[in-house]
Amino acid sequence: MLDRPAFWAVHLGLALGDGLDAALAALFGVPLGLLRGTYLRLTDDDGQPEFTVAAALAIRYRRQDVRYLLLPPDDEPIVLGVAEGVPDGPGLSWAELTGVAFRQAGPVSRARALLLLAPMLGDAGVPRGPLAQALRTVGVTGDADTVAARIAAAQPTTWRTVDGVRSCDHPGSTRNPDSARALPAQQRASVSALLDPGR
Repeated sequence: MLDRPAFWAVHLGLALGDGLDAALAALFGVPLGLLRGTYLRLTDDDGQPEFTVAAALAIRYRRQDVRYLLLPPDDEPIVLGVAEGVPDGPGLSWAELTGVAFRQAGPVSRARALLLLAPMLGDAGVPRGPLAQALRTVGVTGDADTVAARIAAAQPTTWRTVDGVRSCDHPGSTRNPDSARALPAQQRASVSALLDPGR
């Protein structure tokens, strides 16, 4: 499914708050019927696919939402974020996202990792160029520059590191210790360690 531009239109378009309509189809350069058919496959009770990035991250489609999970070795999955359309808040900084993506082998795997996790991205000053290039690499023939600009601007937030734990200031983020959705302190520390761009 990852080799189909319609998948990326659904995955990214819904996260940006777009409807499954002709405008979204045109933006990504895919037929409207294929766009809607892909959505039905992703959300069908018998489907609900899961996509993994290396061994540490998973994107799990369910009928009502998409869950972004960190998979620590020998422990329960940690929910980085949930999207019922637009995500509640960011779960990854730009440095973390690119760190994960660029550990993948080959340009297609790197582009897929970047875009699978892009709905969890929230950072100030995200460059558009790498996102646009990733969109073209996975076969998007529509307006990659506009899509990239919207992803980059979707959830601007700032990140800080205290005692080795990265946190952000977005009120909906699981990685904001002051958020109602905050992960427990131990899980936030595990997330920071597993997503450390320097690994």
